[in-house]
Amino acid sequence: MELIERFAALGTPIDAERADGFTPALLAVNAGGNPYITGCWTHPPTPRMSEVVGCLLDRGANYTISVAAGVGDQLRVERLLLKDARLARQLDSLGESPLSAASRGGYFNIVEQLLEHGADPNSPENDGGGGGLALYWACEKQHLDIVQLLLQRRANPNSGHNGTYCLEAGRISYSEHRKTIEKLLRRYRAYTTPRKMTVPQMKQAIQDGHEVTRHRDFLGSVMWSRNENLIDLYLDSDPKIVNRMADELVYPRSLALIRKLLARGFDPNRSNWLGKTFLHLFAQYGNRSFATVFLEAGADINARSIEEDETPLAAAVSHMFGDKDPKEAQSRRQMVQFLLKRGAATNLPDDEPWATPLAWARKFELTDIEEILLKHGATG
Repeated sequence: MELIERFAALGTPIDAERADGFTPALLAVNAGGNPYITGCWTHPPTPRMSEVVGCLLDRGANYTISVAAGVGDQLRVERLLLKDARLARQLDSLGESPLSAASRGGYFNIVEQLLEHGADPNSPENDGGGGGLALYWACEKQHLDIVQLLLQRRANPNSGHNGTYCLEAGRISYSEHRKTIEKLLRRYRAYTTPRKMTVPQMKQAIQDGHEVTRHRDFLGSVMWSRNENLIDLYLDSDPKIVNRMADELVYPRSLALIRKLLARGFDPNRSNWLGKTFLHLFAQYGNRSFATVFLEAGADINARSIEEDETPLAAAVSHMFGDKDPKEAQSRRQMVQFLLKRGAATNLPDDEPWATPLAWARKFELTDIEEILLKHGATG
């Protein structure tokens, strides 16, 4: 707190935001935004955290409803809601709702108060989980009373955060409520997440048309199973799944699967939202046999991604950095030569100077690759 006072005296804005939206007050409430650290907070908050928040507020920090909910200040939350009930649904600069802040802290009365003023437990938040963050935090922190309340208010029992879901979050803890929370979630139709499902379970889910088949991890779990019957069953269930392979860039695990996808109408030039195609992916991993099939099917050998502005040839070179496995290093070198023989361009119009194959080779001091590229006319 001495540092807070020192920086405040120097004129540092007390509500300055980091690039991710954290203000000093939100950092104090969330333990710096570190999920491993936030997992250590228990209810009630440690005196140190309360002291830090108090110190910031004394120096003029904005006492938002999310901060008040996060430290358990029910009176402050009540006063703010009386002025404007819409605050119950307002996200803070971090993209988190006051409902999630109160749920994480274990403040039942505040959670109830926010719900009564229109807070939606399934409202999307800036966590990539599609909503339901309040229930996730209640499960992880093992706040049984809040879990019950949120489920009664129709919170999605299959919500998650950073790739972990409510059922899994509840199993992290070894508290007395762990099994009770799991039973509660099951009662409200929580399902086993795809990555934990067995092949028979996935088959049954497809046959039943269960909602888990639309889960973002289900496609990857099916493909990683390498079970031909399961894959056929899933592909037959919805023709759109073929193109989702590219949209989500789910790596096909065999030549047989690749041929099966192409036979079902898969576009070899379809990319994900960052412009990366399967040919980029095969080049990255040095898989020449997969690349051959795609090229024969009409894949663009010079397709350029959006994020990294690189072609498959550049992807092969850029992923050589740090190769510790001699076999992997060799397969990528062979991929570079393979693509060049197939007509891959070493330079394209409007190339970003840092994104060319030659630029990557020089950056990582791959002198043998640099030499090969120069012999094929690379410039820059």
